Amino acid sequence: MARLTTAQMLDQLRTIKTCREGVLRHRARRIEADMRECRQQSDTHKAEQADLRAQWRAANQTEHAVDPRDFHKLKRQFAEFYQREQQLQAALRKLAEQIADCRAQAAQTARALKENLRGQEKLAALMEEQR
Repeated sequence: MARLTTAQMLDQLRTIKTCREGVLRHRARRIEADMRECRQQSDTHKAEQADLRAQWRAANQTEHAVDPRDFHKLKRQFAEFYQREQQLQAALRKLAEQIADCRAQAAQTARALKENLRGQEKLAALMEEQR
C-alpha cells in the first residue's frame, strides 16, 4: 500500500471538512424548519385557545334558567370547555419544549459549524504554507 504524501493527506482532510460543513449546514436548515413549524403550530393553538376562551366567556355571560336535565347539559358543556383548554395548554407546553430543544440544537450546530470553518481556515493556511 502506497503511503500518502502530506499534500494528499491535507487534501483528504479538506474534503472531509468540506463534507462535514455541508452536513452541518443541512442540519441547521432542518432545525430551523422544525422550529418554524413548531412556532406555526403554537400560533394555531394560541388562536384556538383565544377562540375557546371567547366562547367560554360568552357562555358564562348569558343567564341560564335551567331545569335539572338542562343543568347536566350545561355542566357537560363547561366541562368540555375546561377539558379542551387543558388539552391546548398541554400542547402549547409541549411545543414550547420542542422549540427550546430546537434552539439548543441550533446553538450546538452553530458552534460545530464555526469550529469546522475555523479548522478549514487553518487547513487552508497550512496547505498554502506547504506549497
